[in-house]
Amino acid sequence: MYVTASESRVLARIFGLLSEDLAERDVREAVGHHLLELLEADYYASFVWQDAAGRFDKAVFLNMLQKTSQIMTAIISTTIPSPSSFRRVATPPLSRR
Repeated sequence: MYVTASESRVLARIFGLLSEDLAERDVREAVGHHLLELLEADYYASFVWQDAAGRFDKAVFLNMLQKTSQIMTAIISTTIPSPSSFRRVATPPLSRR
């Protein structure tokens, strides 16, 4: 994979943010801005899985209308399975010929 100089600078800023002492929401929002740039994306959404509630919560949205973010929150919190429900699939080791 080839990473341009510009993409490399954005990645460096993202890693820098991850090493700063910021609140969780602030990190996700700041990283989101850089991911929008890196991926040339129009929208960004980030959710955190809440074990106690059994759903995704603490949404961060960038470049979305209020109504769109409300609809997305409703969909994600009711239809996306919990991370613990994802089953790890065993990959057989490579065999020698």
